[in-house]
Amino acid sequence: MDTCFSFDRKGKVMRRFERFALIMNMMACAVMVACLLWALPLEAADNTIKRNLQIPGRMTDSRQLALAKPDLQVGVVKVTPKHPGEGKMVTFEGNVMNYGDGFAANPVVTLTVAGPAGVSYQGVTFVRKFKAAKPGSYTCTFSLDPARMIAETDDNNNVKQLAFRADALPDFIVCISNGKRPPVGRKRDINAVVKNIGSGNSAGYIKLRLYVEGKGTKTFDLLPINAGDSRKVTRTAKWSTAGTKTITAKIIYTKSEINKNNNEVRGSFFVRLPHHDKYSAAPKIKCSNNKTFNDWEQCCQ
Repeated sequence: MDTCFSFDRKGKVMRRFERFALIMNMMACAVMVACLLWALPLEAADNTIKRNLQIPGRMTDSRQLALAKPDLQVGVVKVTPKHPGEGKMVTFEGNVMNYGDGFAANPVVTLTVAGPAGVSYQGVTFVRKFKAAKPGSYTCTFSLDPARMIAETDDNNNVKQLAFRADALPDFIVCISNGKRPPVGRKRDINAVVKNIGSGNSAGYIKLRLYVEGKGTKTFDLLPINAGDSRKVTRTAKWSTAGTKTITAKIIYTKSEINKNNNEVRGSFFVRLPHHDKYSAAPKIKCSNNKTFNDWEQCCQ
């Protein structure tokens, strides 16, 4: 029987069966290395594991990913400003987190505001503005998936509440004399009344700027006005020429109030000649909130 010989690096003779055994050992080592590499988890660029170790009795890759569930959770919630005034806009911000392994498609988000003027919203936006229409305490309830349409690993972390208080604010209007028809050369009183129709007291002093055509502007300093109260100022004027004379009153208040768009009103007098009609059908009092009256008791009771 012939024997095949070969030589190792030291020049020693190796028989055919010894070389065969060496090759088999090398193949076995290669198989073991391949198995170890397969068992290691692979990571994507976002460091998420794409393949899990295969363990007897547990689900493997494709089935495990297919049955993965999301876990929605309410993150940080806040309102801005923390202490809004009555009638002011409030911005609510809520963060929606998903700590599960699965994707939550279009989760429904609701915001309910309970208080003196409560509101509610539903959608997928997480920033919402609303008005605190009345003073008092409000509670925002931020809910994720309220109808339980999404299968989650934990449904008990989907609601968070946040409370805030809206402060009472003043709201100033001004009313002025209007529609009078004084004769040329005769003095007439021009009255202006500033009233606080809000629910809060004024936080400081108020100025009233009263303009009379042909007589210029005069500014009055008024003491603070509590809710429901009013203050009156009077100018006296006479004109030497006939015609319509414009009167304008404007409130200057630097602090916060409910509505700064009702702080100015314009009226007019008609200075008449002796042959002109003494009476006018125009309302005797005009107010900056677009109301008119025929006597001061109606206006500023």
